[in-house]
Order: sequence, then structure tokens, then C-alpha cells
Amino acid sequence: MNAGDIVKFYSEFAKLKDTLRTGWTKYLSKSQVESVAEHSFSVTLLSLIIAEKYFPNANTNKIMTIGLIHDIGEAYVGDITPHCGVCAEEKHKIEFEAVKQIFSNLENKEKYISLWEEYEEGKSIEAKIVKEVDKLEMALQANLYESKHDTELAEFFESAEKKITLKEIKEIFDSIKTK
Repeated sequence: MNAGDIVKFYSEFAKLKDTLRTGWTKYLSKSQVESVAEHSFSVTLLSLIIAEKYFPNANTNKIMTIGLIHDIGEAYVGDITPHCGVCAEEKHKIEFEAVKQIFSNLENKEKYISLWEEYEEGKSIEAKIVKEVDKLEMALQANLYESKHDTELAEFFESAEKKITLKEIKEIFDSIKTK
């Protein structure tokens, strides 16, 4: 790997700054919607704070790495939601190909690809934490959007509630609903 490979890697993942979270565009104008990069930052920071508080035996470095890369394939394929008409298997396949391409010039590409797969499969407590915080962050963002804009975003809360199973994260989610 050389300096040019690092610059190429940056130019690929930096596309996440311009990739909007698709689900929000159904209800809000594009200028009001967060990017995938903003979402990934929020998921990573929330995952770190929640893990330190509730999961002291979890590897926080691994959590932060997974949080930062969990949506990196979207730099190529965009933010595919259930409303896009792409089945889960196809979504995984095209995102996996994108992830492999994005990390292809890094010396430790296998490490990152493996962590992305671990997240997708929820194999470890760290992956489960990030996966559930991903849904929690969606609900928190929906809560913010409802406060800022005159819109109802119940579908996002319902979706998150179905996927959050860790009691510690469920407790945080439940506190959103009581507001």
C-alpha cells in the first residue's frame, strides 16, 4: 500500500458524505436529510458510550471499527431500504462486493472485510451492540426529525422496536417512546 492507495481509499469512502439516508427522503426534503457518513458517526459514538456503560467486557476498539465501516458499502450502492424492492440476500451480495472493492488496496483488507461480515451476521457481542445501536440511532434521528419538522415517522420507531433485543438498548429505546 502506498500514499496513492490511501488517497484512493479516502475518495471512495468519502462518497458517504454525499449519500443520503434514503428512508428519510420519503418524508423530508433532501436538504433536511442526514448523510450515511453522519449516521455512521452517530452510530459509532453511541455504540462506544453505550458499550462503556452497559457492556464493560466488550471490545470498544472493535465496536468503533465496526461502527465506522458498517455502512461503507453504501458508498457504491447507496442506502438500500426495505422500500427499494431489493431482497435481503441481494442487498448483502451487492454491499459485500462494494466492501471488498473499497478495502481492496489496503494491506489489512481481510480484517475490515471480516469485521463487516461479522456485523452483518451479528456474530459477536460487539457486532450485536452496533447492529442494535444502528436501529436505536434511527429511532433517535426520527425523534429529532419529528421535533424539527411537521411529520409523523412512526414506521421508523416500529422498525427499530422489532430489531432491538438487548435489554440495555431496549431501555434506551423505550425512553424515546415516553417523550
